[in-house]
Amino acid sequence: MHLNPSVISQQAGQNLSRVSYCPKKLMLIHQGVVFAVTLLLTALTFYIDGMLDDMGGLSAMGQQAVWSTVQVMLELAVLIFLPLWQISLVYVAMKWNRGETADTGDLLQGLRRFGAVLRLRLIEGIFFLVLALAVCNIGSVLFVLTPFSDELLETMKPVLEQMEDPMQSELTVAPELMEQIMEKSLPLLVFCGVLCAVAFVLVFYRIRFADYGVMEGKGAIRSLLESVRCTHKNVLQVAKVDLFFWWFYLLQLLCVAVSYYGDTLLPMVGISLPFSADVSYFVFYILGALVQLLLVWLFQARVSTAYAGAWQALSEDTPEAKNPAGEKFNWEQRY
Repeated sequence: MHLNPSVISQQAGQNLSRVSYCPKKLMLIHQGVVFAVTLLLTALTFYIDGMLDDMGGLSAMGQQAVWSTVQVMLELAVLIFLPLWQISLVYVAMKWNRGETADTGDLLQGLRRFGAVLRLRLIEGIFFLVLALAVCNIGSVLFVLTPFSDELLETMKPVLEQMEDPMQSELTVAPELMEQIMEKSLPLLVFCGVLCAVAFVLVFYRIRFADYGVMEGKGAIRSLLESVRCTHKNVLQVAKVDLFFWWFYLLQLLCVAVSYYGDTLLPMVGISLPFSADVSYFVFYILGALVQLLLVWLFQARVSTAYAGAWQALSEDTPEAKNPAGEKFNWEQRY
């Protein structure tokens, strides 16, 4: 399968021109909700942290526990809500790719598909966790076989001798030795980190279109399997689409940098701000969010529709789509 990112982008623009509800307005509403929710959570977290710092003594332990629980519950609620809200953009883009009109009600599709989305994210999380453990174990063995592990092994020699001593009932490691081990472990961490990054990227490209299957009404497992099928031998083609929109992702990263690090980067280059640290944090957070709102308003609809077009082209090119042989694996549809 050959994907031409330029053609896909042009087709996305043509499809968007046929819809009646303004795509830019819908994207502004979508991102505005994300901005409002995250800003509210940040403000509440800041307020609760300030309250907890002011509370002291044994008499305030009950209130501290209550407010800490409230803070955790708020963070958990946002952690669940945002993925459901974000995946609705996939559903909207699929409608735009077909030339259909999407409205504000379609932004709730992720909430309607709560169960399937939750199962999909749970399966993905477990898989990446198992993959990380496997890669790190294999990477550790490979690292030990290289000359780069000599210093680490030499530093860990006292610990290994304790482990081999049958009379040693308890492992004791001096703090100074532990610091040396952590310092010498840096090459191992870098090596395993690189291996994990490569493995994660390869797997991510194989399952990245699972969201589209879920938003199409399919189960989590079936969506994952179909994503693997349609990206078979097409990973580089999907990567070409990502590279075509490199500027969009770079601008998003700059917005994130402004939001979360703007208040610390300016003092590092000698620019002082006439605000307190807390005020500076919120000023840059809101500034970065507003710039991201502008970015989403201008380009998000076209980018998302282009990816929906790429998914459609890949899914129609699979052998199952060309030669349908009836419904198989009904359990996949359910889960």
